[in-house]
Amino acid sequence: MSDTPQILDWAGRPASAVKKKKPPKKKFSQKGKPKNVKAASLQALEANRPQEVILTVVHSINGHRYGPGRVRVAGPIAAVLWEQERNSQQVEADFHDKRAFIIGAHKRVTQVPYDSFDYAYGAAMPVALNAF
Repeated sequence: MSDTPQILDWAGRPASAVKKKKPPKKKFSQKGKPKNVKAASLQALEANRPQEVILTVVHSINGHRYGPGRVRVAGPIAAVLWEQERNSQQVEADFHDKRAFIIGAHKRVTQVPYDSFDYAYGAAMPVALNAF
């Protein structure tokens, strides 16, 4: 026998007799990646295609002013401008239209159509009666 000690594994076998396992191959996940890269790039180009938007008021996005009138912008900016335009028209309509409210019990406010306010008020139950 040789004078050098042998290195043994956990089962008592010589370490040189144990076959070394190869590390497992790394598997890359394909989640989130399109199968057809060319189709995905075409979709990205399509989304950024310039679109024409007609604006009634001035809008500002990141310091750039758009409108009023016809504006030609990239797709994502066009979507934001359409949303801002729709919101501004709704706020203007709410501000200028006639509105009617009924204040009920526990200070609950109910908006009713202006044209039928008298009818809605007549159908409401009185909250309290003061008899003096």
